[in-house]
Amino acid sequence: GNYTCTARNSESTGASYHAVVKVYPDIVIYPSNDLTVRDGDDAGHLQCVTNAYPKPIITWKKSDVPISDSLVNRTYSVSNRFGRDLAVGTVSFSENGTVYSCVVVQGSTVVTESVILRVEAFTLSPRPVVGVVGGDATLTCKANGPSVEVLQWAVNGTHVTADGVKYSIVEKAQNGKHSTLTIKQLQLSDGTAEYRCIAGTVAKPSILTSKSAMISVLGEITSFNDKAYDIGGTVDDSFSCLFTAYPKPNVLLQQDGKLVAGTSVQSKGSFMYSVNLPSMAVTVNTSGLYRCVVSYFGASVKLNRTAQLQIFPTATITPTAAVTITTPRTVQLRCVAVGFPVPSVTWFHSRRSEVANVTDHSSPSSDSTNRQTVSILKFADAYLNAGGEYKCVATSVLQKNGMAANFTSASTLV
Repeated sequence: GNYTCTARNSESTGASYHAVVKVYPDIVIYPSNDLTVRDGDDAGHLQCVTNAYPKPIITWKKSDVPISDSLVNRTYSVSNRFGRDLAVGTVSFSENGTVYSCVVVQGSTVVTESVILRVEAFTLSPRPVVGVVGGDATLTCKANGPSVEVLQWAVNGTHVTADGVKYSIVEKAQNGKHSTLTIKQLQLSDGTAEYRCIAGTVAKPSILTSKSAMISVLGEITSFNDKAYDIGGTVDDSFSCLFTAYPKPNVLLQQDGKLVAGTSVQSKGSFMYSVNLPSMAVTVNTSGLYRCVVSYFGASVKLNRTAQLQIFPTATITPTAAVTITTPRTVQLRCVAVGFPVPSVTWFHSRRSEVANVTDHSSPSSDSTNRQTVSILKFADAYLNAGGEYKCVATSVLQKNGMAANFTSASTLV
């Protein structure tokens, strides 16, 4: 401080001498050790205190960059003791290793004290994975920080160890601690569990706990089979894709490579789901090859199965009325057989049984795009020898009532 020495005589006169005693600053930072904080936590405050005279200038720096006064929430002085508090706030692992410095300036004297921010964090948290029943699934975590000495795994809150049967664990040191948990011989019930990675010291193993990770498990498509209907019928629940999985997956239903709209996944009980076609009438357009694809978003693992929505054959002949021949002329009968799979066509005559002589008629043509076969029976100069009843028989590979699925249409020539 400032000191004055005054000498006086009996006449009350005297002389004074003034002197200044300077106290060079020292610094104490609280806490004095490096600041260790978990990722995402509030680091609280750093307090810089100095004893000095005259009053010094105190500045906080972060990585050698002065910190704005708006972040220094308190400045105070008591006698010759001065201080500034710094609110560090919430920290992330990206700030690990950051140096906070308190700089005290008094004239030409500069004194600096520093602490280092140590952030403990999972640099890689376990991520959701997709597996299939009977296969394996692997979860990985990495952690770093002063208190990260060991990594452990917990399933539904219970610590698990490598047993060589259900779980295997591989650990290594790589920029911190690194651990891999493999769950073997997956079952659908493994998808209901919650998996966490836990980091800490030997004495205190549960300092950090990762976010939970889930395993999505695909089972199998248990039923998706060919189904045949009569045209004009209604598609029912018997033509559905039934499968097992956990949790509820995404399902695509395609017809001849095109997405079918209006489908939804329905729960059928424990781990069982189904997807059905929307209720609709059976037509040529509803038939085809359907594909059921079960998956989870972003995963390459899928369940895949195909089934045919089939149509029993029908046939029509034109002209439909009897054809009367009074003089020799050309006569043509046209048969259109519809079905899926596409049916074949056979012509029969009431007197000659099957019409096999190709000189009597042209060869049939097939159009599988429209699920039909078109056959034309053509007679040149038809007269008495062409008379009789002609039948067009559409035959499918399908079975109906234990027999080949046939449909007969008839026309008569007189």
